[in-house]
Amino acid sequence: MSTRAGPSDGAIWGDVDDDVALHRYRTLVNTIDDGVYQLDSDGRFVAVNDVIVETTGYSRDDLLGEHVSLVLTDHDIERTEREIRSRIEAENGDIATFELDVQAADGSVVPCELRLNVLIEAGEFQGTIGVTRDISEKTLRQESLQSAQSSVDSVTNVLDEANIGVFVLDEEFTIAWADETIGKYLGLERDDLVGQDKRTVLDKTIKHRFDDPDRFAEKVRATYEENRHFETFECRVTAGETREPRWLEHQSKPIESGRYAGGRIELYYDITDRKQSEDARHESEERFQSLVGAVEEYAIFRLDRDGQVISWNNGARAIKGYDREEILGEHFSTFYTEEDRAAGIPERNLKQATENGSVEDEGWRIRNDGSQFWANVTITAIWGDDGTHRGYLKVTRDMTDRHRRKQELEHELQRVFDRFSDAFYTLDEEYRFTHVNANAEELLGYPEDELCGKILWDVFPEAVGSDLYNHYTDAMETQKAISFERHSEPLGIWAEVNVYPSETGLSVYFTDITERKERERELERYEQTIETIWDGVATLDADGRFVMVNEAFCEMAGYDHDELLGEHVTLIHDETVDKRAEELKVEIVEEKREYASIEFDLETADGETIPVEGRFGPYELEDGSIGRTGVVRDISERKERERALTRFEQAVEESGHAIYMTDIDGEITYVNSAFEETTGYTVAEAVGKTPSILRSDEHDDSYYETLWETVRAGDVWDEEITDQRKDGELYHAEQTIAPVTDDDGEIDRFVAVQNDITERKERERALEQRARQQQAVADLGQYALETDDLDELMHEAARQVADVLDNDYCKVLDLDTDERELVLRQGVGWQEGIVGEATVSSVEADSQAAYTLANNHPIVVEDLETETRFSGPELLRSHDVRSGISTIIGPFDEAWGILGTHDTDRREFTDQDVTFVRSVATILAEAIERHRYQRELEQLITDLEKSNERLQESNKRLEQFAYAASHDLQEPLRMVSSYLQLIDRRYGDAFDEDGEEFLEFAIDGADRMRKMIEGLLAYSRVETQGDPFEPVDLNDVLEAVRSDLQMRIAESDAEITIEDLPRVVGDAGQLRQVFQNLLSNAIEYSGDRPPRVDIAAERDGDDWTISVHDQGIGIEPSDQERVFEVFERLHTHEEHSGTGIGLALCQRIVERHGGEIELESEPGEGSTFSFTLPSSDCDE
Repeated sequence: MSTRAGPSDGAIWGDVDDDVALHRYRTLVNTIDDGVYQLDSDGRFVAVNDVIVETTGYSRDDLLGEHVSLVLTDHDIERTEREIRSRIEAENGDIATFELDVQAADGSVVPCELRLNVLIEAGEFQGTIGVTRDISEKTLRQESLQSAQSSVDSVTNVLDEANIGVFVLDEEFTIAWADETIGKYLGLERDDLVGQDKRTVLDKTIKHRFDDPDRFAEKVRATYEENRHFETFECRVTAGETREPRWLEHQSKPIESGRYAGGRIELYYDITDRKQSEDARHESEERFQSLVGAVEEYAIFRLDRDGQVISWNNGARAIKGYDREEILGEHFSTFYTEEDRAAGIPERNLKQATENGSVEDEGWRIRNDGSQFWANVTITAIWGDDGTHRGYLKVTRDMTDRHRRKQELEHELQRVFDRFSDAFYTLDEEYRFTHVNANAEELLGYPEDELCGKILWDVFPEAVGSDLYNHYTDAMETQKAISFERHSEPLGIWAEVNVYPSETGLSVYFTDITERKERERELERYEQTIETIWDGVATLDADGRFVMVNEAFCEMAGYDHDELLGEHVTLIHDETVDKRAEELKVEIVEEKREYASIEFDLETADGETIPVEGRFGPYELEDGSIGRTGVVRDISERKERERALTRFEQAVEESGHAIYMTDIDGEITYVNSAFEETTGYTVAEAVGKTPSILRSDEHDDSYYETLWETVRAGDVWDEEITDQRKDGELYHAEQTIAPVTDDDGEIDRFVAVQNDITERKERERALEQRARQQQAVADLGQYALETDDLDELMHEAARQVADVLDNDYCKVLDLDTDERELVLRQGVGWQEGIVGEATVSSVEADSQAAYTLANNHPIVVEDLETETRFSGPELLRSHDVRSGISTIIGPFDEAWGILGTHDTDRREFTDQDVTFVRSVATILAEAIERHRYQRELEQLITDLEKSNERLQESNKRLEQFAYAASHDLQEPLRMVSSYLQLIDRRYGDAFDEDGEEFLEFAIDGADRMRKMIEGLLAYSRVETQGDPFEPVDLNDVLEAVRSDLQMRIAESDAEITIEDLPRVVGDAGQLRQVFQNLLSNAIEYSGDRPPRVDIAAERDGDDWTISVHDQGIGIEPSDQERVFEVFERLHTHEEHSGTGIGLALCQRIVERHGGEIELESEPGEGSTFSFTLPSSDCDE
């Protein structure tokens, strides 16, 4: 946009007369919503439009003729005057732009942007034209945007400080927005993420940043399936070239409203520190004092509380004339006039400064030399950090010159005539008045008789050296007529002066052209105004064709002036816009509205569109038709700010975090919907209050003092807090508070973000309580195994239950044998001396214990005062019990007693608490049962020991009997056998056939008897006569057996197959007997076929199972148990020989080795004898 002050070449309206042009300009200016004013060369208002009147709050009459200092501060005036001087000296015609504050009549301050155009006429500075734009809305929007942006930045910074990465997904789960933090966490560029399908990016890239990527991706995708639930889980980012390893907590929730409704927001909190475990004033008093000391334009010094001077700068010395040494300690009233001191003005100023903070005053002051100067004085009270009054700071400025100029101007104005029309006077060759007409008298201010004969320059000495003087002297010297226009400052008019020289002097004619000059200047002002304003300006004729555009409009549309003039307005926008504009124009003409405003898209020459706002009004053309003239403002930035603000509001509203903002004093200025939901306070209830409405009693004053010290120092506060909702309920939150600074870097507000972690805290407390309960159960279980003292166990159980549940009492009631009462066997918290003595009825209706015994489930009481099932026994009432849990110890139908825990406060117990009490009761029940079982077991062991002793004694007597019997029987048997053999040798021939047969029977019987006695003797000696156990190689044992039986093996053509046998621990001799008996039986009972015997071994844990399998005649199932009994035979002696002791002996030997022997047999299919022996440690 051009910043040139002048209009384009040629008349801006073409060849229309001044009146028409003025009418159009006035219409246009009234349409402009900017303030337009003109100042004269002294800075006084000569013209203002309605917007200036509205903005300042002063009436037009109040403003016209007043100095601009009425509405601008000295600082802003100095800035503009400096810029004007600079542009005049450099002959720079560019438009100057400022931002300044307009001081309104009501004391308010209106921020404005000023575009200033300098007026130069005939090389002389004539004043300025200014166009002001109220940028309150812009400032508010910028502040809103900046606030929004600052808030976005602050929220972002807060999120960053709180280590929060953010994804915002639309309803298609496309990444609509992501913050820098998530990019940093994942080592990805944020811009590469936005616009991508989240699910695709998740699988291709994001999940590979996490430990266990597939499981992470599965969890995230699961949140998209229904998108109805809040989800949270923890995950770990692995290290990479562009990222650091860290732990994150994922939280996500659906977006239910707004632009991204149907989408989802994902938050990632950096919880690395939590997973691994869990400064400054810059003001310098010396620098300030150095700065004050260096200022010479102002007297700056301090007063104590009584008004005594305690500091003095160079400016004070220069203005007041006192050296530091001679003024320190003097009262500041020294500087006031006697009249002011008598009126008590010094003391009144100090009082007002103390009460109001500061006071400003102007008046005459006295220097050291007694001279006076006009002073502008500001006195400010100084207060210490602790609130004590420390004195005053006094700033004085010498305003004498300005004060005198002001008085001179006021006197001069009183002498100026309002205006004059035509005037005529004559001068002689020495410039003496010779004639003055009435109009000239009126204009010059003197009657003719006072002027005639006086020299013009003596009457008006100020004209000497002026353009008037030069023109008069030139005319006199050249004797040529001269005509010129000039502005008379003393007269306040513009005049066309015609000077006619002659030999006798000059004839001077004055024509008042002030009105014409004002029109010309107004036209010029309007033209300069049009080119000064920021906005595009365009005027259309009645047919909608461009008849005027300014440079700003051309730049905006991308066309040259010539390309637009004559073209229809639809060149730059749609026909519907033109139609609506015509409708609005009619409404204005019909006085239905004051002006029209319409927003539309302006189509530029290069095909692009710009969002603009058009403000226009109608004007009347020469032929009476109505055209339109107005301004067009580019609102792209505003639209973008609105969109940014919308996005920010969306982000804030959908973040799920309670967010509020406060001003520098801590007063809440904004809350989001999540804040309302979290705290229960509405916007109306919260705004204007302080965060103390949320304060609970969980933190002491030092917590909040540290908080405010931190954020007011410019640092971020990040701590957990326990706050209180409107309904009084406490909640826990992770709170981050960040300061927000203005353009000057000063803190002007604070933004706080709260993440409600109440549920997490409750889960943590529940987990912690569960862990304590589980640990208590584990400790009691271990203690129950280690102690034999039931009372100690019961006391410890009562102590732990009361401690873990934070209850006042716990008791173990022992049900008496008659089941009519329960004895307080053990407990904690109860009155001294009643444990072991107090009883509770087990049958009365008011007894909680009795009610517990009658129900097969724990009994929970939240408030005994309102309990309707029972009233509570005297034991509970006397101890002010209000709540508790009781449960049976042992089975319901065989209850041992009651475990109960109680508190004097009303309590709500969880299912987890009830389970804990039941678990402890179970431990007690098991301990009681185990104690009972142990007593019974001890008695059983005692009985078994006695029985074993008797059995050992019986076995000993049996062995003795067997030995004695076999020994005593052998001797007679040998005698019988000897005599039978003797009879056979001596008298064998004498017997007949029957006798011989009888004799053989007798000898055979005696032989069988011997073998039976030997077998019985061997059977009795298995335990007493065996060798100690030692490693035995069964291969060697079996080889010896085969050697003993080689004759029978050969005779029976027996085939014996032996696998490699192991080494076992045992008695080699007895094991040899086992194998010999089993092999002998296998050969003996082979039937008609040659014996076939297989011997094998198989490992079974620490034992070996040895099997001997034959293919003999087999054994009937009904007889298989009998074969291991002593003297049990299944066949007659005629069928098979034997004593019936062999298998019984085998069984006893195997049992001595700690094994078992078994038989598997089918008649006609053979038999398998299997026995187990312990493995040898030497076995490989």
